[in-house]
Amino acid sequence: MAKKQISQLTPADQSRQEFMTSLVNILAHSDLSKLDLSTFVGEHNAYSALVDNYEINIGRTPVYAYPKSWNRVLCWGRWDFEPGIHERYEVRIFENPKDMRLRKYVRIFGRENVNFNTVMEYGTMASGDGYYLCTRYERDMVTDADDMFYKQNKHLFVPTKQLYNILDSEYNRRAANATDYKLSDANDKNAIYEKILHTVRNKFLKVKAK
Repeated sequence: MAKKQISQLTPADQSRQEFMTSLVNILAHSDLSKLDLSTFVGEHNAYSALVDNYEINIGRTPVYAYPKSWNRVLCWGRWDFEPGIHERYEVRIFENPKDMRLRKYVRIFGRENVNFNTVMEYGTMASGDGYYLCTRYERDMVTDADDMFYKQNKHLFVPTKQLYNILDSEYNRRAANATDYKLSDANDKNAIYEKILHTVRNKFLKVKAK
């Protein structure tokens, strides 16, 4: 499917671009150490930031492209990731009824009780050389499959990539600063039990024993 290009931005396009640019500017100058950040680790990590009841999800993917022009004629393509060319990001922003992610909300309250606002859903690609070969399930899970999987949405690429890099940097900072602990002797379960109880007691017990 050929991607639809936008020759001139509509007011809605401009509004979405301005929102993403402003969001990036705020996060770039913020202390993110206390941000509720969830990471889905893979070849390209995906991130979910929760701010009160606003859930911001962003992921990076390769695109389905054709190495040579004759491959396109024969429909012989392949998945490829090449920064600046075969590089894609997808964003989903939700306004949830509670200060928790939709996945957790569904687990607790059930899918039949889900009620939320989809604020924004789109995909954006570095170039027009390729597209996202989505599954039928993926198409059914978004409001506008064309906007998410086939449009280049070039006007959103820079701020979206910046948002991804901000959350990616925070993830890497946390990983680098994580405390290293010496593991206990796995065969001595009683000693491990005591260490766990001691740690939990010191961390959470409000009234310490005299």
